[in-house]
Amino acid sequence: MADLSFRYTRADLLQSAAERRGVTVSAFLRSIADAALVADGFSAVMSNPVRYSSEIHLRCAPEVTEQIDFAARKHGQKQSEYVRQAVLKALRADGINPIAGCAE
Repeated sequence: MADLSFRYTRADLLQSAAERRGVTVSAFLRSIADAALVADGFSAVMSNPVRYSSEIHLRCAPEVTEQIDFAARKHGQKQSEYVRQAVLKALRADGINPIAGCAE
C-alpha cells in the first residue's frame, strides 16, 4: 500500500485552525498564548485595555517597586493595573463602592 501521508506547513495549519474559528492567525495565536499563561497560573490578559485619564503618583522604596513588578507579572498585569486593583480592593474593604467607570 502506498504511503499517502500529507505534510502541511505550520503556517497552513495555523491558517486552517484560525479560519475554523473565524479569526485571524494573529488573534488565534494570542488566544493560544493567553490559554498557556492561564494554564501556568497567570491571570488572563486584558484583550481590550481601558484607558484612564486621571493620574495619581506615589513614591515608595525601590524594594516595594520590585515586589509590585514581580506580583504584577505573576498575574499577567502591568504595575499600574496591579496597583489599581489593590486600591479598588482596599476601597471596598473600607465600605466604599468604587465608581462604575472603574474596570475590575
